[in-house]
Amino acid sequence: TDGSAPAVSLSGALVGGGSVIDYRFTPNGARVVYRADQLVDEAVELYSADGTGPAVRLNPALPATADITDFRISVDGSQVVFPAQAPFYQLMSAPVDGSAPAIGIAFPSSQYVRFEVHPLVAAVVYQTVDGIFRTPDDAVAPAMLTAFEPASGRRDLVDLRLTGDGA
Repeated sequence: TDGSAPAVSLSGALVGGGSVIDYRFTPNGARVVYRADQLVDEAVELYSADGTGPAVRLNPALPATADITDFRISVDGSQVVFPAQAPFYQLMSAPVDGSAPAIGIAFPSSQYVRFEVHPLVAAVVYQTVDGIFRTPDDAVAPAMLTAFEPASGRRDLVDLRLTGDGA
């Protein structure tokens, strides 16, 4: 900016010792989604702000030892996808403006290793210890794309990338 207007705090006040961990803008730049220990020091949660009012928390209440560790914003900017421990790990989706509560979009798991929001088909592809799945970014309807073979003892995946057409 040209410096003629004062800076606006999008996160608002943070608890003593709190900080914004990371942030991303929605594709249209209207909102910023960020992870911060805003209310309780060392309890990282997910927030969204547009600069016209207070930030809104996007994740459900979490156990005391849980944090939001990652998130992705849908290409149209309407949804944010994130893993949450509430009380099991679950991949969740929430409207980026906080207008509705977060919903689970994947079966609870002991661990989510990777997840990506597909840029064209409003779908999330994620990996658990059991396989790779695809689900819409706003509903629970996962389809297993591949299963890991328990007998092999190998449940690791080096890279997860999505094709351009969503097939």
